[in-house]
Amino acid sequence: MAYLVLLHPAKETGGNLFGLWTSDGEPVLHVVLGPAIGCTRTEVSFYQSIPYLERVGGLLTKDYQLCHIGEWHSHHRLRLSEPSSGDSSTVIRNYPRGTCGFLLIIANILQNGQVTLSPYLYKEGQRNYEKGEINKLPGQSPFRKVDVILSHILQDEDTTSTVNEQRPRDYWPSSPSGSLRPAEEGEPKHDHVYMFEEDRKMIKGLLHKRGTSEICGEGDLFGLWTSDEEPVLHVVHRPTERKNEQQLIQNDDHPLKKKEEEEKESLSKDYPSLQHIGKYILHPQRVHEADKPTPGEASSIRSQFPNGGVLIVVYTVEEEIGLAAYIYNKGPEPKQNQSLEIKSLSSLKVFSEKQETNEKMEENKAEGDEVNLMDVDPQDPPSPNFDQHLGLNA
Repeated sequence: MAYLVLLHPAKETGGNLFGLWTSDGEPVLHVVLGPAIGCTRTEVSFYQSIPYLERVGGLLTKDYQLCHIGEWHSHHRLRLSEPSSGDSSTVIRNYPRGTCGFLLIIANILQNGQVTLSPYLYKEGQRNYEKGEINKLPGQSPFRKVDVILSHILQDEDTTSTVNEQRPRDYWPSSPSGSLRPAEEGEPKHDHVYMFEEDRKMIKGLLHKRGTSEICGEGDLFGLWTSDEEPVLHVVHRPTERKNEQQLIQNDDHPLKKKEEEEKESLSKDYPSLQHIGKYILHPQRVHEADKPTPGEASSIRSQFPNGGVLIVVYTVEEEIGLAAYIYNKGPEPKQNQSLEIKSLSSLKVFSEKQETNEKMEENKAEGDEVNLMDVDPQDPPSPNFDQHLGLNA
């Protein structure tokens, strides 16, 4: 974003934000789009190319279940680091109802040539926004490593520059900065659980081993939530060995219990852009109502995931293996009294079994989010890896 802002020091530029949400309602950005060929920019407004947004956004939302959770644009050298009145009225008027929120990032070029990024979160029914801060996540977004996503982004991406154009006088922008899809009244809100097909096959195969005592009877689910509060499971962790019955002891001071918590913490560090949002349980055969969680299992999920959790029950019915998914919210009862539909994502998995860490990114974390104009040549083509994977705590 900083690079693209510096290409247009006297005009607004911008793009779109795609990602998911944590259980605490904080946005996690997986893909940041910049301006495309066909966009319109002036000193006080930016309009994205709709064909570009529809093409790339369609791929991200349909094939990879990401959500269009916000937009970003620059106020270049204008003295306005917050959303203008026009920005806020546009977001509030077109707010996608029933969603977790809408994120707007404002970029500014300071007098010393540095670029600052300021995130603001709008929520339904509130006219005031919440200011947040950007937290960098290590490494490159795994979504940008997917060839089909990267090729769609680079196709028609606008990397032209207006650096040499005359600088305008300073005044406040008042025009809307983008195009939001207006929410339809009465638009249905569905409850689904999204899982990659290869994980679905893997988790079914585990039930065959369950009876041989080779593995334990449960595993962990890592992912995030859509704007409609539907979970997207990016990592289904495979259990490696069967747990001893003593490991079920509920005493938090028990050494086996502490070891189990340390293992979960280690797994979470492997996937810094994801959350531990649920578990799956392998039900033995010939259990009454095997497709439903027991009261103890439901209570355990509500306790472990107070901000919302997913429970997938793997069971056998007439020699066939089935999966039943349940979502538990912050209340005492699950969202649904019956299992929710599990939708398979047929595209290749985005997250590997362990996240790779970009050492250079780690070394530069202490340098902050600012970029100096003197260090960037606007005539050089941008690196395909320039958009970093950001986590926004708003």
